[in-house]
Amino acid sequence: MKIKQELFTATEPITAQQYPVPAIWNAGFNHPLADTVLRSKLSQIPEVCLSPATVSLHGFTFQLDELDSLGLASATTFEPDTLSAMEQLVKPGFRVLDVGANIGFFTAHLSRLVGDNGQVLAIEPNQQNFQLLRENVRANQLDNVVLHNLAVGEKAGKATLYLSDWNGGMHRLYESVCCTPECET
Repeated sequence: MKIKQELFTATEPITAQQYPVPAIWNAGFNHPLADTVLRSKLSQIPEVCLSPATVSLHGFTFQLDELDSLGLASATTFEPDTLSAMEQLVKPGFRVLDVGANIGFFTAHLSRLVGDNGQVLAIEPNQQNFQLLRENVRANQLDNVVLHNLAVGEKAGKATLYLSDWNGGMHRLYESVCCTPECET
């Protein structure tokens, strides 16, 4: 399967930091039973879920991508160190960017932190993630969030978004082990 999404964006970012993903994804990556492992994880949705695709967490309701790429259905805190840093650094009235907003997990937290007098600019290039982001912002009544369906880079132009077929949060503007080897440029 060839996956390609044309965007108005820039070239490869200057730096790219890899964030840890839930152990289940690491265990299943490049393994012949990866699909079985992922499906078994999805079948163990905890009581915190409102429906198979929705979870209530930290006072927010999130509609999840079909793979639950952030692992939110497990009821564990996604990237707790990042959340802690945000709580220490982001103050009411701030105007902040959430670049690569995915489905809006950090967007929601940032919205709460900046308050009514602040603003969150949430940027997500992938159309499927953007639709979930828009729905999650609406469902949580995050009125201080402005959404942008585009990518950010060092210059304006078109680029290819390489899509991961195993994790909706691992898309890249450059070739990566996180993307399917069949991505086109």
